[in-house]
Amino acid sequence: MTTITSNGSKWYGEAPDSIDKLVEVLKENTLDPRFIEYGNFIIADVGSVRFFGNFHNLSHVFNIRTDDPAVIAKLTRAIRENLRRDDYRAALAAKNRFITADDIKHDLKDARYADGRNAWDSAEDMTRDVSAELRRRGIPHSPAQYDAGGNCLTCGECGRCPGVHTFEEIQKAARTASRDRITRLPAFRVTYGDGESYVTSMAAGVTLAEARAYFVGTRHTMSDEKTTKTVATVEEMTP
Repeated sequence: MTTITSNGSKWYGEAPDSIDKLVEVLKENTLDPRFIEYGNFIIADVGSVRFFGNFHNLSHVFNIRTDDPAVIAKLTRAIRENLRRDDYRAALAAKNRFITADDIKHDLKDARYADGRNAWDSAEDMTRDVSAELRRRGIPHSPAQYDAGGNCLTCGECGRCPGVHTFEEIQKAARTASRDRITRLPAFRVTYGDGESYVTSMAAGVTLAEARAYFVGTRHTMSDEKTTKTVATVEEMTP
């Protein structure tokens, strides 16, 4: 038996479209990746299968339950072919861009509590479940990396790290670290004997003593290319 609760954008009282019409729409339009959170379009139930979803740039919601093997095979094949489309993958990537592994961890934890279960027995169990859910959603991810103190190089957490991170998270952390390295270059105020001064930065790790040894006593030609001045002091600039 096949029950079509909805299939297509219809006015109240209008008959829904046929299974064959849905197959045609699936061939021409991209599924909406937001529906992966509600069963990924194909939901197995006791004795039947429910097909539920909508499209990315077309309002054509479908909600069909069936135990007919022919209908199940036809819709499953059409949906899986749609999920392999380049435009679906692009829509999925855009949707997933701002999802973090920590978001997934909290969603899974809330679901466990709703089911009457406690949190995971171990961090390994939690990481395994988070990774599995990220794979189910098609979100690329990688195991977390830690420093000598056990702090994650991506999220900065130790005990609360989800154990994996999305590629987007890892790339964002790398960009932030790069900006921080540039921002944290040591800066020094170089002062001439007449009191005129300027601020300059030096390579990461250069100490005040090294900066003084480099600058103090050196003579600089000014912008007029005639006047020269001797560096008298060097002081470190505080952030």
